[in-house]
Amino acid sequence: MASAIAVAATFSVTRQSLRARGLWQIGATVLVIAVAVDCWLTGANYVSDIIGLFSYIGLLLLWVSALITLYTGYDYFRAGLRHLTEDM
Repeated sequence: MASAIAVAATFSVTRQSLRARGLWQIGATVLVIAVAVDCWLTGANYVSDIIGLFSYIGLLLLWVSALITLYTGYDYFRAGLRHLTEDM
């Protein structure tokens, strides 16, 4: 969780390219997941670590669903425009 806050703070004060932001976010997410899995496997886990893992997975799935929604909305929009220009 702290790594995600650090990454967000870094982006708010620096101007990074979109690709660099994405790579930093992926790196921070992988780091948090690795720590949560390591704590789970060694048995030295806290409830917050496991909740953090689930929240990152949920956040990742939320972004995936948002991208799929944008793509399908664009596809429907294109199909609607095709029907509008077809009748004229």
